[in-house]
Amino acid sequence: MSEVMFLLFNQSVKNQSDLIELARTGIPKNAVVKMAKQLSFSGKELAIIINLSERTLQRYPDNKKLEKTASEKAIQLAKLYERGSEVWGDLERFKGWMRHPNPFLGSKTPLEILDTNFGFEMVLDEIGRIEHGILA
Repeated sequence: MSEVMFLLFNQSVKNQSDLIELARTGIPKNAVVKMAKQLSFSGKELAIIINLSERTLQRYPDNKKLEKTASEKAIQLAKLYERGSEVWGDLERFKGWMRHPNPFLGSKTPLEILDTNFGFEMVLDEIGRIEHGILA
C-alpha cells in the first residue's frame, strides 16, 4: 500500500487491515518523532495532532508504543502527507501549502485543524478539490 508507511513505521502496509492492526498494536514513539522531523513539525505541533500533551510525549521512552488513538492519528498524518505529496508532486511544496491560511478552512492553515478528525476530512476534501481543479 505505501512505501511511506514502511519507511516511517518500519512496517509492511498492504491494505487498510494492516493499518488497523498497526494502530491497534501501536507505533513506537521514535518512529512518530522521526516522521515529525521529516514533515518539519515541532514537538508541540505533533503533540497537538496526536492528542497528547507535549510533556507526555517527551516522557515516553523512545521505543514505547503509543496508544491506539495517538497511533491512529500518526497514521492519518502520514497518509495525509503522502496524498498531498502525490497531488502536489513534491513533499516540500505540500508542506508549504499546509502552513498557509486557506479561505476554505476558515482562513486557518490546514495544519491548524488537524487536531480533530473533522479537520483531517476538511483538509483531504480540499486536496481533492485542488486535484480536480475545483478552486472556487
